[in-house]
Amino acid sequence: MRTFAAAGLKVLVVDDNMINRMVAVGLLEDYGFELTEAASGPEAIELSRETKFDLIFMDHMMPEMDGIETTGVIRTECGENGRDVVIIALTADAGEDVREKFLKNGFQDYITKPLDRGALDRLLDQWIPDSRKQKCQEDAGEPEAGDFDSIRIDGIDTAEARKHHSGGLKDYQGLLKLYSMDGKRKLLLLRELLEKKDYHTYEIEVHGLKSASANVGAMELSAQARDHEAAAGRGDEAYIVEHAQKLLSDYETLVQEIGRYLEECEDVPEGDSADRESLAGGALLQKVGEALEVLENFRRGECVEQVGSMLEYRLDSQVKDRLKEIQEQLGMYEDDAAEELLRQLLEWLKKEEQ
Repeated sequence: MRTFAAAGLKVLVVDDNMINRMVAVGLLEDYGFELTEAASGPEAIELSRETKFDLIFMDHMMPEMDGIETTGVIRTECGENGRDVVIIALTADAGEDVREKFLKNGFQDYITKPLDRGALDRLLDQWIPDSRKQKCQEDAGEPEAGDFDSIRIDGIDTAEARKHHSGGLKDYQGLLKLYSMDGKRKLLLLRELLEKKDYHTYEIEVHGLKSASANVGAMELSAQARDHEAAAGRGDEAYIVEHAQKLLSDYETLVQEIGRYLEECEDVPEGDSADRESLAGGALLQKVGEALEVLENFRRGECVEQVGSMLEYRLDSQVKDRLKEIQEQLGMYEDDAAEELLRQLLEWLKKEEQ
């Protein structure tokens, strides 16, 4: 589907939902862009003050500061960086007046979620200058269907997932892992919002659930979330109250089913585990310290690699569980929580060494 590359083009992806960011980045990275992510409007504004981006993909619905408000601040308060950048809205709204609404509010264009690779390529071809494009080598095309046909998860349509996914099976499994981890947090949040009758925030959260679910192929749950978003938007509390339990129950069941599938994928025969090199004592202490140091210096990517590398060794079960928890926090972009867990692990290892 990709018809060209544009190596070095600076692109910012703004979306409060990590699943949606991961999918967008996965589709965009094949073009050779220098990609940066932001999880909120204020973060996008700060990044835009510091960096002259060529292109920004801006989620429309975000908590606290939505995409329209964020774009307005970037255009008026970020100087040349805000005036020259092309800003594309990311939206699930495909209504007739959508384009006019975004054009009036500082956007050049929009694209609907979940992202379609063909539509994305055509949009990029329109807005990236020809002088920045490089002829594309033959594209590898879609992931082999056979890779995805091995997946059996109730509630997941893998054929739909392949339409919006650029990587292979391992990448998709990583996406499922993030969806499952985020689901545990989001279920608690949705219940809290329903209890408080905070339907404005509820609308934003089910909006994110709608697109994230579609991105992993959970089309029935995505449709339920869409209906709840519409109900919250029109102030239909009766509909939400009547159907909320089914939405939450189906969501929780899906998260559990994904968890079971991932556990089966991660099962390692004892023989393979025994053949791994052991990591303990001073060597382990040093590696944990190095991982903490790079995270403290905001080099999250390096920390992810280092924690993953440690998990390839044969480890004490307590250490392994702690590192997996750190890996999960990093996967959810909870860097502060991961940093604190690394610090606690380091202190624990030091005491064990004494």
